[in-house]
Amino acid sequence: MSQELLYWQALNRAMDAGMEADESVFTLGEDVGLYGGSYRVTEGLFAKYGEWRVRDTPISENSSPDWASERHSPACGQWSKS
Repeated sequence: MSQELLYWQALNRAMDAGMEADESVFTLGEDVGLYGGSYRVTEGLFAKYGEWRVRDTPISENSSPDWASERHSPACGQWSKS
C-alpha cells in the first residue's frame, strides 16, 4: 500500500535517496543547511550528510559559483530563463 506524502516530504526522500546512493551528489542553496530549507525540503540532510554535501549559499544568484564538475553532481541548482 502506498503512503501519502506532502510535496516537500517526497522531495526530501528523493534527495536523501540520491545522496545516499552516490556520495558525489550534493545540494546547495539559501538556508538549506542548518535551517532545513524554506519549506523543510532539506530537513535532516545537513545532520546526516554534513556541511560539505549540504551547503548554504549567499542570497544572491549572481554570486553563486558553478558547482557542477566531473567529481560532483548537484542535486538541485539555480536556473534562469534567457
